[in-house]
Amino acid sequence: MFLAALALALASFGVHLFIGYLSSSAALGGASHATGGVYMLGSATSGARFPSAITSTLYGHVSEVPGVFNSAAPSWTPTAGSSGSVVRGGDLALVDTSSASSTLHVTLHVVNLPALAQDYSTFAFPVAVFYAATGAPGTAPIAGSCDAATGCNWRLATGVRDAPKVSNAVTYLTNDGGSVAFRFPAGALYEIAMPAGGSYYCTSTATSAHASLSPTFFVNASAA
Repeated sequence: MFLAALALALASFGVHLFIGYLSSSAALGGASHATGGVYMLGSATSGARFPSAITSTLYGHVSEVPGVFNSAAPSWTPTAGSSGSVVRGGDLALVDTSSASSTLHVTLHVVNLPALAQDYSTFAFPVAVFYAATGAPGTAPIAGSCDAATGCNWRLATGVRDAPKVSNAVTYLTNDGGSVAFRFPAGALYEIAMPAGGSYYCTSTATSAHASLSPTFFVNASAA
């Protein structure tokens, strides 16, 4: 059952030596016809618990089985005393409002800011929202937007032409605020992703109980 105020946790980035990437995460969340649902992603995430209409994520590959796919993790290589950026984009979450009757409000948080501050003096991680599109102006975003063989046709949800308006092309999770909020209109399938780009300055590559190179995410979702 989808609660009016839903809190979802996402596994943090894992770090092996100096390479940061998103670790595997079980699907969390749920959906109802009235509110929709939010589903967190991780690397090599099975899509079996996700909406069956979705056949691929933005960065993952297609399995040709509806609702089953692998997602891909964003990654970068922090080096102490150097600046950098997200090198490879990745998938963060799926949002399903295909049967919802109202807008879904979703806030993505970085919850381990104090630990990240031990290894980064600044960061601005890019976040963008995409929707599964048919590619035909004026058509409903759902019908024909995902194919079993070719996957979903993900496009930026910026309100251009027939696209739902969720956000501008890119927004940023920063060390100052640590959260970004979105309003997802009813009637579409969406993905929150972290594209390549942004910036950070790494001061240390220490990993301990008090320091981390890896953001940990938390999502709040509520129906309008």
